[in-house]
Amino acid sequence: MPDDASPDPTAFLSGIDVDSQLAAVQAGAAVDDTVTNLTFVACVLYSGRPWQTFQFAAPSPDAGALTMDQFVQKLNATLVAAGYPPNLTWTSGACS
Repeated sequence: MPDDASPDPTAFLSGIDVDSQLAAVQAGAAVDDTVTNLTFVACVLYSGRPWQTFQFAAPSPDAGALTMDQFVQKLNATLVAAGYPPNLTWTSGACS
Protein backbone atom coordinates (compact mmCIF):
# COMPACT_ATOMS: atom_id res chain seq x y z
CA MET A 1 0.00 0.00 0.00
CA PRO A 2 1.23 3.53 -0.69
CA ASP A 3 2.85 5.56 2.05
CA ASP A 4 0.10 7.69 3.62
CA ALA A 5 2.68 10.04 5.15
CA SER A 6 3.28 11.81 1.85
CA PRO A 7 0.26 11.16 -0.38
CA ASP A 8 0.19 12.49 -3.90
CA PRO A 9 -3.41 12.41 -5.14
CA THR A 10 -2.23 13.34 -8.62
CA ALA A 11 -0.45 10.00 -8.86
CA PHE A 12 -3.32 7.77 -7.86
CA LEU A 13 -6.14 9.76 -9.44
CA SER A 14 -4.27 10.26 -12.72
CA GLY A 15 -6.29 7.55 -14.48
CA ILE A 16 -9.60 9.03 -13.35
CA ASP A 17 -11.34 11.79 -15.29
CA VAL A 18 -12.35 13.78 -12.22
CA ASP A 19 -14.07 16.48 -14.29
CA SER A 20 -16.44 13.89 -15.76
CA GLN A 21 -17.02 12.52 -12.24
CA LEU A 22 -18.15 15.99 -11.17
CA ALA A 23 -20.31 16.32 -14.30
CA ALA A 24 -21.92 12.95 -13.51
CA VAL A 25 -22.83 14.11 -10.01
CA GLN A 26 -24.32 17.31 -11.41
CA ALA A 27 -26.22 15.40 -14.11
CA GLY A 28 -28.02 13.43 -11.39
CA ALA A 29 -29.48 16.61 -9.90
CA ALA A 30 -32.99 17.72 -10.77
CA VAL A 31 -33.01 20.39 -13.47
CA ASP A 32 -35.25 23.42 -13.10
CA ASP A 33 -35.03 25.79 -16.05
CA THR A 34 -36.70 28.55 -14.02
CA VAL A 35 -33.78 28.72 -11.58
CA THR A 36 -30.54 30.53 -12.36
CA ASN A 37 -27.50 28.49 -11.41
CA LEU A 38 -24.75 30.21 -9.49
CA THR A 39 -21.06 29.51 -9.95
CA PHE A 40 -19.25 27.99 -6.98
CA VAL A 41 -15.58 27.29 -6.39
CA ALA A 42 -14.38 24.55 -4.07
CA CYS A 43 -11.02 23.12 -3.09
CA VAL A 44 -10.63 19.35 -2.76
CA LEU A 45 -8.10 18.38 -0.11
CA TYR A 46 -6.27 15.12 0.52
CA SER A 47 -5.34 14.55 4.16
CA GLY A 48 -6.06 18.23 4.76
CA ARG A 49 -3.70 19.44 2.02
CA PRO A 50 -4.98 21.31 -1.04
CA TRP A 51 -5.15 19.15 -4.13
CA GLN A 52 -7.30 20.70 -6.84
CA THR A 53 -9.77 23.55 -7.34
CA PHE A 54 -13.10 22.87 -9.05
CA GLN A 55 -15.61 25.34 -10.44
CA PHE A 56 -19.20 24.23 -10.93
CA ALA A 57 -22.77 25.52 -11.10
CA ALA A 58 -25.60 24.92 -8.65
CA PRO A 59 -28.90 26.66 -7.90
CA SER A 60 -28.07 27.42 -4.24
CA PRO A 61 -25.28 27.16 -1.69
CA ASP A 62 -27.00 24.10 -0.15
CA ALA A 63 -27.16 22.41 -3.55
CA GLY A 64 -23.52 23.32 -4.16
CA ALA A 65 -22.51 21.74 -0.85
CA LEU A 66 -24.52 18.62 -1.68
CA THR A 67 -22.81 18.42 -5.08
CA MET A 68 -19.37 18.58 -3.50
CA ASP A 69 -20.31 16.05 -0.80
CA GLN A 70 -21.44 13.58 -3.47
CA PHE A 71 -18.42 14.31 -5.67
CA VAL A 72 -15.95 13.68 -2.84
CA GLN A 73 -17.83 10.50 -1.86
CA LYS A 74 -17.43 9.21 -5.44
CA LEU A 75 -13.74 10.05 -5.50
CA ASN A 76 -13.16 8.46 -2.08
CA ALA A 77 -14.89 5.27 -3.27
CA THR A 78 -12.52 5.26 -6.25
CA LEU A 79 -9.55 5.63 -3.90
CA VAL A 80 -10.73 2.76 -1.70
CA ALA A 81 -11.19 0.53 -4.74
CA ALA A 82 -7.58 1.30 -5.72
CA GLY A 83 -6.29 0.47 -2.22
CA TYR A 84 -5.82 4.02 -0.95
CA PRO A 85 -7.34 5.61 2.17
CA PRO A 86 -10.45 7.74 1.53
CA ASN A 87 -8.91 10.97 2.77
CA LEU A 88 -10.49 13.46 0.38
CA THR A 89 -12.54 16.33 1.79
CA TRP A 90 -13.51 19.72 0.43
CA THR A 91 -13.78 23.34 1.47
CA SER A 92 -15.31 26.34 -0.23
CA GLY A 93 -13.05 28.64 -2.21
CA ALA A 94 -10.04 28.05 -4.41
CA CYS A 95 -7.06 26.02 -3.23
CA SER A 96 -4.06 28.12 -2.28
